[in-house]
Amino acid sequence: MKKLLLLLIIFTSSLSFSQTKSQINEVLKNVSDQINQTLPMTIDEYTTLMTTYGGFGRVIYSYKVDASIFSDFNMSVNEWKKSQSQQIKNSFCSDPDFEFYRKYDVDVSWNYRDLEGNFVHSVKLNSSDCN
Repeated sequence: MKKLLLLLIIFTSSLSFSQTKSQINEVLKNVSDQINQTLPMTIDEYTTLMTTYGGFGRVIYSYKVDASIFSDFNMSVNEWKKSQSQQIKNSFCSDPDFEFYRKYDVDVSWNYRDLEGNFVHSVKLNSSDCN
């Protein structure tokens, strides 16, 4: 994920923090396009980032997750969802790499599907979730 956020930082480093919605959406689209050129990207042995979308004030990260993670870590799907949601929220709200998203109140979604394409989980956050 740090690699992906580095791309966001590179694209936004030349921008001031007083951008129009159109400029913000252009940055989101450009970052997404750049990331998508590197996909699919293995995040860990269970998770692969398949595609991203950026624009219209939102970013979507779409992942495939191997369901064997639940048995390998001896946790239920619900326990994994709760843990994943909390970890993502903690990172989103505290990591400086997400500052651009928080500053411009970008909606960010992390969507997970199993290897067969079945919906597993989704986490959606924006700056108001960090208060």
